[in-house]
Amino acid sequence: MIATSANRHRGDFGHFSLQLRGFTNLDVRTLVAQLLDLDPAHYPLGRMTHDLRRLRLHGIIERIPRSHRYQLTPRGVRSSLFFSRAYARLLRSKLAEIMPAQVPPLPSPLRLAFDRLTAQIDTCCQEERWVA
Repeated sequence: MIATSANRHRGDFGHFSLQLRGFTNLDVRTLVAQLLDLDPAHYPLGRMTHDLRRLRLHGIIERIPRSHRYQLTPRGVRSSLFFSRAYARLLRSKLAEIMPAQVPPLPSPLRLAFDRLTAQIDTCCQEERWVA
């Protein structure tokens, strides 16, 4: 559902703010399907309609009167820019620190904290006899 997908990919809607005529259900459906690594045929039209309604109710998009098109609201533009920038400046670099692309991984405070968290989760799972 885009309520979850949109929150994850809200920054990816920023380029729609530059479209003077707005965007359609199909435009967004194609984009969201690509972002979720799905064939657009496997992202049903009804699901996209529901997801657009959720975005509208949250004030991210608005319908263009007398059309089947939508546009980002000022709040939608701001949140899109925020999520894009947060990913580019913060998450991408910090995720690189905790993901073991290098063997052994580079020591950093974030990497050490993540390793401690992972070890603690594994310990809790063993104590509860869950498979970690």
